[in-house]
Amino acid sequence: MCKYIFSHSNCSVMEAEGQRRKWAYWWIALCFSLLLCFGQHVSAQIRYSIPEELKEGSVVGHIAKDLGLDVSTLVNRRFRIVSGSKDALFEVNQNNGSTRC
Repeated sequence: MCKYIFSHSNCSVMEAEGQRRKWAYWWIALCFSLLLCFGQHVSAQIRYSIPEELKEGSVVGHIAKDLGLDVSTLVNRRFRIVSGSKDALFEVNQNNGSTRC
């Protein structure tokens, strides 16, 4: 029931618009939930301790092995390491899964 003084037809139109808006919000929430559930994006966090004296280009670890990934899938996954810094601190050899600093 409309609480405002409108003609009966205006009240029905307003209620219909409210219903459409409610379904639109529900649909958006459903699509977003499905995207989160079935999306292909995967992230993980690993922490390595590296001494300051370590030479540049030294192997730090085997990240594919540490994450339990098959090395042959690294290229297809477009595997990379992203840090909080603008500079690339590490690089991954996609052929063997080794991580170098």
